[in-house]
Amino acid sequence: MLCHWPILIACLCTASIALAQPSAIRAKSDMFAADEAVQVALEQSPALGAARRRVEAATAALRGAGAPYTPRVELAPGAGFTNGNALLSQQFDIAGLRTAQTQRAAGEQSAAQAQADAVRLQVVLETRTAYFDLVRARASEATARDAVGLTEQVQTIVRRRVQLGEAPAVQATRAEIEVARAQQEFVRAQADTQARAAILNRLLGRERQQPIQPTDSLTLPPAPRPLEEQVAEAMRLRPDLRAAQARLAALQGEVEVARAQGRPTLFAEVAADTWSLDRAPFSGRNLGVQGRLNFPLGRDRAQRAEVDRTRAVALAQEAEVEVLRRAIAREIEQAAADLTASRQIAQNYEQTILPRTAQLLSATRAGFESGLTTFLEVLEAQRVARQTQVEYQTTLFEAVRARTTLDAALGAAILGPTPMPPIPARQMR
Repeated sequence: MLCHWPILIACLCTASIALAQPSAIRAKSDMFAADEAVQVALEQSPALGAARRRVEAATAALRGAGAPYTPRVELAPGAGFTNGNALLSQQFDIAGLRTAQTQRAAGEQSAAQAQADAVRLQVVLETRTAYFDLVRARASEATARDAVGLTEQVQTIVRRRVQLGEAPAVQATRAEIEVARAQQEFVRAQADTQARAAILNRLLGRERQQPIQPTDSLTLPPAPRPLEEQVAEAMRLRPDLRAAQARLAALQGEVEVARAQGRPTLFAEVAADTWSLDRAPFSGRNLGVQGRLNFPLGRDRAQRAEVDRTRAVALAQEAEVEVLRRAIAREIEQAAADLTASRQIAQNYEQTILPRTAQLLSATRAGFESGLTTFLEVLEAQRVARQTQVEYQTTLFEAVRARTTLDAALGAAILGPTPMPPIPARQMR
């Protein structure tokens, strides 16, 4: 029994490693649901990794901006005729410089976080679009495969009739041509599926030729909500708008930093004249306390120009925020209109076009087998049925893509940590 303990320990270690690394195991699987694919893409995205590093850098800058001034020591030893001293100095922020720097750094940190959310949103949009584009391609490939089988069945019937003398030989030739055409369409569909799979694999950080099997299917997405609700939600969630608002807050902090540069600076100091060896270095009368106020004499034109420059940049950013708000409202309106139109077209296919096409094909094939319809009529009905099915799958994909685009326009397709709340804009004074 003791000889089995090393094997048991090794198995337990392997299981613990597998549990600790679910993403790596998930990335090696060939079957993905849409949400699983999105999660893997987020974990594997180098762009998102870079955005997170920028957030870390901005967070470190924020910590530094809010840190208090460090006491400083100045040593100036002297001997003989030259007097020496030691100075302990502490600076105080009476000009509001530290507060302004903190406001600027907080805005930059919030902007970095919002930009990371925007990158995350883009990854979600690209991955979901690529995922369902692959689903569409696979459905079209299946339709093309079925078309080959149906055409081959018709070819078999035509050959039998030609052998019995019930049909001219030219119909057999025409049937062979139709089979070849159907096979070519199947080859094109296979190539399209492989191309879509390669795109999705790249987004998931996998080799482009690696097999991948989507488990979700194309279904008609729900209708959009009222436009006013969606616009309000977008104004609250859109990461690019939050980033613009955060940059505005940072620029407003920059204005305050420029203003604080022209204000007085206060130092509290303790001085000791203890390094002059010939002047009673340890006498109490050599110790002293002083306050030092540092301020410019008159108006500093360069500093005033810097205040004007930063204020103008902040006002321009405030206008950019309003421009972005209006653009978001138009984007939401367009995305909702596209989704509504795609849904109507897909529903028309489901309720009218597909059932009638299926009835036409069934009736034509039955008539051909009983001699009531011609061979060409059967081929045309099959071609219409195949084209209609492909169009329906494409329409479903367009509806799903419109839904995904609308979610991205709303800022609602973000997976992962809750996005930071928007920073309210402050009026410039």
